[in-house]
Amino acid sequence: MAPKRKRTRREIEEALLQNARVNATPAGPEDATDRKNRRKRRNYHKRNLEKEFAGLNIHAADADIPTANVQDVGSTEGATMEQEGKQEEDDPTEH
Repeated sequence: MAPKRKRTRREIEEALLQNARVNATPAGPEDATDRKNRRKRRNYHKRNLEKEFAGLNIHAADADIPTANVQDVGSTEGATMEQEGKQEEDDPTEH
C-alpha cells in the first residue's frame, strides 16, 4: 500500500474550516441524538486534523533546531577547566 500523502498547513486549515461549516449547528430544531452525533462527528474530525497539524509543526521545529558540534562542547569544557585552575593559582593566600 502506498504511503499516505501529507497535507500542507494550508490544506489542513481549509479542512478545519470545512469541518466547522459541514458540522455547524442547524438553523432549525434538532433532536438530542442528532446533536450528539453531529458534535461527535465534528470533534472526531477536528481532533484528527489538529493532530496532523501538530505533527506538521513538530517536523518544522525539528528542522529549525541546530545540532551541537561535539568539538565545540569539548573546547568549552577545556576552557572552563583551565579557568578554574587559573583562579586557584591567582590567589595564593587562600591555599
